[in-house]
Amino acid sequence: MTSNDFNLSEFLPYKLSVLSTRVTKMLSKVYGEDYGLSTPEWRVLVHVARREKMSVREIHDSVYLDKPSVSRAVAKLEKAGLLVKSTCQKDHRLVEIEVTDSGLDVFHEIVPEALSF
Repeated sequence: MTSNDFNLSEFLPYKLSVLSTRVTKMLSKVYGEDYGLSTPEWRVLVHVARREKMSVREIHDSVYLDKPSVSRAVAKLEKAGLLVKSTCQKDHRLVEIEVTDSGLDVFHEIVPEALSF
């Protein structure tokens, strides 16, 4: 096969990327329409809800989003009362993020719908 024969629409990595985008868009209706969450906000909420506390760096490493997207999502979730920030007791330079009771309620409401998707 030569580069002239290359067909992007048949290239497996491209097909997987398109499929991932389509599935994410369809799934976003579950958490977006009823709860007003964006995809980054949903991913951040899920990862924080499964842990006691996380730093922005840990969230970034878990959700495969760039740091500005994670920071914006955390800020919006905090404004909505779903997450709260606090200073790390071991290192006062670090900020820890944890889910609130309201955030856990939203998480537990969405998960069954997401799983049935």
